[in-house]
Amino acid sequence: MTTERRIGNELEIRAGSLRQLILSTAIRSSTEGIGFPAYSRFLDDVLRGDEGRNGSHPLTGNIGYPALRHATDWFLRVHMGVPPGEHDLERIEADLMGQVSSGRPPTNASADTVAAAWNAHTARASRMQLLPYLEILRDKLASDQAGTDNESPINGRSHLLKDQLRAPCLAELIWSYWQEESMLVQSLDAIARRCQNGRIGSDSGPLANLDVHPLRPLDRLLSAYAQDDLSRRSAARRAYEYEHHYGLKLTRRALPATQPAAHRSTFVAAFHHFLRQSHVFNARDEQRTVLADALPVLNALQEVHLLLAEGAHNQFGDLPSASRAEMLMAQWLLARPEMREFLGIRTLVPYPEPWMDRVDTMKELQGWSAGGVIHFNDLATFGEQILLGIRFDSWNSIADPAPAANFARIWRAEIQGYVHAYRAVTSVDLAAR
Repeated sequence: MTTERRIGNELEIRAGSLRQLILSTAIRSSTEGIGFPAYSRFLDDVLRGDEGRNGSHPLTGNIGYPALRHATDWFLRVHMGVPPGEHDLERIEADLMGQVSSGRPPTNASADTVAAAWNAHTARASRMQLLPYLEILRDKLASDQAGTDNESPINGRSHLLKDQLRAPCLAELIWSYWQEESMLVQSLDAIARRCQNGRIGSDSGPLANLDVHPLRPLDRLLSAYAQDDLSRRSAARRAYEYEHHYGLKLTRRALPATQPAAHRSTFVAAFHHFLRQSHVFNARDEQRTVLADALPVLNALQEVHLLLAEGAHNQFGDLPSASRAEMLMAQWLLARPEMREFLGIRTLVPYPEPWMDRVDTMKELQGWSAGGVIHFNDLATFGEQILLGIRFDSWNSIADPAPAANFARIWRAEIQGYVHAYRAVTSVDLAAR
């Protein structure tokens, strides 16, 4: 699907929509770059690169699990939060130049136009382009640098972290929340506990005879995973942050009740209101005889943006990346071929990623929450991308509803995908009046 088709055939390409296209492309590229398919390919290429030459395997023996952790951390460090480069700008320019909609000539947008739109959208400081929201934060925190030029070091007297401004963490904890609600972490924890001879429920089904052969690499990986429990972020730690960020409660049976000091109690209602307003706008925007009003979308965006900012105290810390690393490792371990042998999977179900059938099988065996893991994964993916688009723009300094209209068009597929997945999981239709 081309870029212009994603935002509607009738969207006029202007500087404002171009800059939003670039930001949305950067967000999609970053989130897809740290997704499971890219992560799995990375492990296959890097960790198994020398296996055929010297007969060794980097994930065997006592160094297997530490090697997996270090490789995962390095993978995220390289691929998370990369700002749009020349390749991204050239790709957008190629998409725009090659499109024809409704019989019109191709859009007149050159690489210079695309680059100029991005430069106009961002602020330049210390030879870097900063996103509008981060420029606002820099101005607030670097007030002691008044009177200096724009090329002064960002991390000078104000002690700001230059890397966090240049390449922010393009990851949202809502991704971890929905993955955890799918029982991803709980599934692997239960399997690892069973491998340590811990009893799980009635031990019925394949778990009763769970036995990973000691000659297979997964045996020591699961053992090391179980022993590493204290160094991973606990479910309670993540639960507190889910409430702090979004007011979302983690439904996990073994989790004690949380008593957070800060709770974003209005975020869920505000986010769902934005989804509803975007759905209404896009439905009317498709009609040729009415002019859709984007002002309600702008108001909803501003409300969600403020609530995200209020809960962002740990957004730029290590929790989103650390949680992402741990859940990527959980997905990779569940996707191992050995898991198929004793769990048994539904072969005819077309799961897009190999770890998913293991989670659904565990949920069925243990009688855990309903809802297919595919829908939970869609909620995680689409929710993260939408919130990143809202977080890193300066919506509360915008009075013109046109950027909000472009935002609803650009993220239309993700908004509708989130609404559909939410209905499939909760039976609640966010698009209904």
